[in-house]
Amino acid sequence: MSIRHRVKILLLGMVLSVVVPFRVRGHGALVIPATRNAVETLQNASTYPAGDGACPCANGAIPGTSGVGLARGCANANACYWFSQGCTIGCKHCDGTPTKQKDLCGLGFNYTISDPTKRTFNRATTAGTDKDWTRYHPWRAPGSAPILNPCGVAGGTHNGDYNTDGAMYPGDWDSGASHRGPITPYAALGDLGSSLPKGPVTTWTSGAEVEVAWTIEFNHGGGYQYRLCPASELMTEDCFQKHPMPFIAGTAKLRFANKSVVTINGTYVSEGTMPAGRVWAMNPIPARGRDPEHKVQIEFAPPCDESGVKGTCSGDTARWPAHLGLQIVDTLSVPAELPHGDYVMQWRWDCEGSAQVWTNCADITIIGN
Repeated sequence: MSIRHRVKILLLGMVLSVVVPFRVRGHGALVIPATRNAVETLQNASTYPAGDGACPCANGAIPGTSGVGLARGCANANACYWFSQGCTIGCKHCDGTPTKQKDLCGLGFNYTISDPTKRTFNRATTAGTDKDWTRYHPWRAPGSAPILNPCGVAGGTHNGDYNTDGAMYPGDWDSGASHRGPITPYAALGDLGSSLPKGPVTTWTSGAEVEVAWTIEFNHGGGYQYRLCPASELMTEDCFQKHPMPFIAGTAKLRFANKSVVTINGTYVSEGTMPAGRVWAMNPIPARGRDPEHKVQIEFAPPCDESGVKGTCSGDTARWPAHLGLQIVDTLSVPAELPHGDYVMQWRWDCEGSAQVWTNCADITIIGN
């Protein structure tokens, strides 16, 4: 029996035992290493409000995080609510609004990704035409869109606008919002991720290969990169851009809550990126039904066998067909040229289906051999 076939059987069994979750509004979060954006878990909250839903969890695949003793059984807590909203390529600032499909600053910056195999939406449309509705969104020129904060902003905006495309931080509102949510004492709309207290420290060896992972709730396609900034320096996008972590080719995989693993072929982009020439990875999970006209059922072929369970590795993977704890896993190289010491790692996800950038941060110590 093939590995892929065994994975399909395991996932089928898991689906039968999981209740399909209710409506959710989170989008994506760092899983490995542990992120300081999971503020509820790090403050030892036994329970916490989760707004109009809950962030995706992937506890079962990480030793020691079975859910026991974690807030709501989720190591990620509300980490998926830290992002930047209203960010288009080539602009100097994000406007914090849910506006998309347009050049928000009017500078006319051109997309750098036109190859359909590296686009995650609207592949059948010629790049740059009027029907190319994602051409100003972050992934179309990876790393060139601005962000509000290098470690994300709670709810994605500073301007007090709760209508943030369905990802309002479950903070200080209880009425008047487009999606009403509960009050939580742990963070509030507009809080800066760079001001969060230090989280759990992960130790890496200089020059070693290390595993990282993230997960999706609402799928906006696009792609991602991992970067480092010395803890002694001010956390800025410029600092993180100086130290991107190289992907190890041939190591991309998907991992589920029952520890099933599917090896996949990663797609990488290095032309037209920021930092210049440095590699970004394309989000391997195809979106479902997210084009404006709702004519496209799925954007490209799923990276795993879905003949048994539609949505296992496509669409909004934490919502449909059930919460399978999907992680997108990569192996990175710890840059040997960096001095030993303390760093902050940034996971940055540039979306293509929206004018949004998700960022989480984690605390790292690099040691010698």
